[in-house]
Amino acid sequence: IREIGTPQIAAFTATATPEVRADILHHLALRDPFQCVSGFARPNLSLQITPCAKRDQKYKRIRAAIKLHKTGIIYCATRKRVEEVHDTIKSWGCRVISYHGGMPDDDREKNQESFISRESDIAVATNAFGMGIDRSDVRFVIHFDIPGSVEAYYQEAGRAGRDGEAAACELLFNYADTRTQEFFIEGSNPAASLILDVHQYLSEAVDEKSEIVMPVQSLCEQIGTKNSMAVSSAISYLVRSRAIERFDIPGQRTRGTRILGSGKPDIDFTAIAEKERRDRDKLKAMVNLC
Repeated sequence: IREIGTPQIAAFTATATPEVRADILHHLALRDPFQCVSGFARPNLSLQITPCAKRDQKYKRIRAAIKLHKTGIIYCATRKRVEEVHDTIKSWGCRVISYHGGMPDDDREKNQESFISRESDIAVATNAFGMGIDRSDVRFVIHFDIPGSVEAYYQEAGRAGRDGEAAACELLFNYADTRTQEFFIEGSNPAASLILDVHQYLSEAVDEKSEIVMPVQSLCEQIGTKNSMAVSSAISYLVRSRAIERFDIPGQRTRGTRILGSGKPDIDFTAIAEKERRDRDKLKAMVNLC
């Protein structure tokens, strides 16, 4: 923007919390801009939350939705749950695809194209699926598990009925499912002690080039934690603080780590704790809605 003379800027996004909107203004350096927030109410969508004490009840609701609406997306919180739900629906004789971040790129692309081209009627996916999905006749969106926030829920539910025709959005609620979201919150907001433990171990284990190649799971074992997501997040914070850098190794999926400098990493641990508090508040708001 600066290089082309700071012209007039227009910024658009589908959904954005007040924090995200403030971020946009800050990073694009917009001064006293006109802001238009239109809301997310769409009269063609019906929103429903169905309490489900057992998993069998969830499958019963899904089967009824498929029978009535034919085409739709089912969102699950974890990759394991995606595979389970996909296999169950496939056993019913439905044309269904799965999509999550743990699949090979080629498989994800093939499955996404199958859904967009209408070769498949149903997609079972994590929230990685949906951005850029241009299929207007999605007649239902079902959340098998509770999302982490109201914002995530209405963004994902909003992928139904983009042709303006009636569509059903249903969240299958079981309070026990909140444990998964709690795990995600802990994983994306690692404790200061964990971040420092990761940095200390890597600093002591590097070779003469200040480098080490170690899978995240092995690193978890070395520092005595089972939450690989939290360790991955700790690595990301260390990278952003320039305490370490990551590099690719030809022919290997595991990335290498290089220690930069010495001493305690310069990380704003207060900001991490504040982000965790906001994430928990968002999940609480979602539970209260249910």
